[in-house]
Amino acid sequence: MASLYDLPLDNPQFTRPCGCNQGSDDTDTCVMVAAIPGATVEAFAVSTTVDSDRTPIRVTGQELDDFARAWVRQRKLDIS
Repeated sequence: MASLYDLPLDNPQFTRPCGCNQGSDDTDTCVMVAAIPGATVEAFAVSTTVDSDRTPIRVTGQELDDFARAWVRQRKLDIS
């Protein structure tokens, strides 16, 4: 598999899966996620609204799923 960082990420369509923790979409500090088209596996770019000029990290769908499951377990979150 080629590096996810070798794939173009032109005009990514980021979504913000969290709520507005500061009461406004304009001032919200949140993690943003965008699909990376053209990858041979499901892949995503992850960024933040705090410093959106930085290069997003890129992860496979499996890596993001593994992170999410571990985060839920470690934080003892109820997602039912």
